[in-house]
Amino acid sequence: MTMGDGAIISLSRKHKTNAGSSTEAELIGVNNALPKILYSLELIRPQGYKVEHVFLYQDNKSTILSELHGKLSSGKERNTLK
Repeated sequence: MTMGDGAIISLSRKHKTNAGSSTEAELIGVNNALPKILYSLELIRPQGYKVEHVFLYQDNKSTILSELHGKLSSGKERNTLK
């Protein structure tokens, strides 16, 4: 999360949960990051800062599709979340 040119939040960590696929691992990471992002917004907005957009960057195309459509994409090697 940035404000102007500086980063307020930057996360990179090892997961405590074993994932069955890279897509599942990325979804776990997003799930862990969202509360920190939302909490930061709750701190920033009352101080008078206007937040118009919040961007969460992903580099895994399957994860991006899962986040947008709420399910894993279908393919020959389809992994399912339990």
